[in-house]
Amino acid sequence: MSGDWISGRLEDVCHVYQPETISQKSLQDGPYPVYGANGQIGSHAKFNHEEPELLLGCRGSCGFVHFSQPCAWINGNSMVVRPLVGKIDVNYLAYALRGGIDISAAITGAAQPQITRSSLMPIAIRYPRSLSEQHRIVALLDEAFASIATAKANAEKSLRNAREVMDCYMQSVFSLESDVVELGAVLKTVTGSTPPKSETHYYGEFMPFVKPPELCDGELASAGDGLTELGATVARILPPQSVLVSCIGNLGKVGLNIVPVAFNQQINAILPETSKAVPKFMFFQALSRPFKEQLENLASGTTVPIVNKSKFNGIRVTVPSIQKQELIVERLEVLRNEIVRLESIYTRKLATLDELKQSLLQRAFTGQL
Repeated sequence: MSGDWISGRLEDVCHVYQPETISQKSLQDGPYPVYGANGQIGSHAKFNHEEPELLLGCRGSCGFVHFSQPCAWINGNSMVVRPLVGKIDVNYLAYALRGGIDISAAITGAAQPQITRSSLMPIAIRYPRSLSEQHRIVALLDEAFASIATAKANAEKSLRNAREVMDCYMQSVFSLESDVVELGAVLKTVTGSTPPKSETHYYGEFMPFVKPPELCDGELASAGDGLTELGATVARILPPQSVLVSCIGNLGKVGLNIVPVAFNQQINAILPETSKAVPKFMFFQALSRPFKEQLENLASGTTVPIVNKSKFNGIRVTVPSIQKQELIVERLEVLRNEIVRLESIYTRKLATLDELKQSLLQRAFTGQL
């Protein structure tokens, strides 16, 4: 590191203070934005800061860095960080807080994490003595981070487009314009049950016991809980290739089991009957908007939506010829595989871009840019 750099502490380059905290109830709708720990949280009739401020989340979302707009109300869940004039550039300081320095040591409290002024001020920071050099580094980071944001947006757009293509295709093939019947008239359905929890010998590892959280709109072969062989005798068991649909609470989560499973009473299942319907065809249909919209419209209950077996059987489905079903499934599998491929690329790209951001920040704050 060149001698033009200074090693110091945050208290050497900025003032920090925490505005007075007011309750959420005391905030009223108004023309001025309100900022909390992780950004804008509402609006208010008054403002307590006329100039834009650099903010650091200090309760809950500790470490989140953002800027307020002019004439804003800043609540006490954020610290106001003001750089010393002529000492450090505000945007350079913002990049420092976003990863150029390590502020993890300033976070205290396990149950309710927080950052205090006394814990933040001793944190070490390195910065060029020259403001023009700070501005140069900020400009390089701005350009690099803008390119990273564009790369992320392009990857996300490709994934979103693939999902939209599949959604549109599913909307068209499951539009209920032909070969429409009530679900219960063509296929058998069953509602799950839960063996008594007090009978601990019913629970073990012999068979997965599926609950709505395990339904992730894909195939399933395991669950968080399981039953013993004895427990399975008092439960309701599904053969492989059954379509499971959550029908209490969070409606419309779907799964297709590839092994025998037991399942609880929050789930209705469509049993496989290959002479009438291809299981994966019914699985994809349960994922479609026409099916989910009917499920929501049939729900009863004021606080917890419920679709019982009788109403579930009344859902209208399209059941074309087996040959047509197989063709539709083949096309949907191609689309789904493409989405899985793009999701994998997207996930890897996000990880790579995040690593690149951290690498750039480390280089910037060690004089290597």
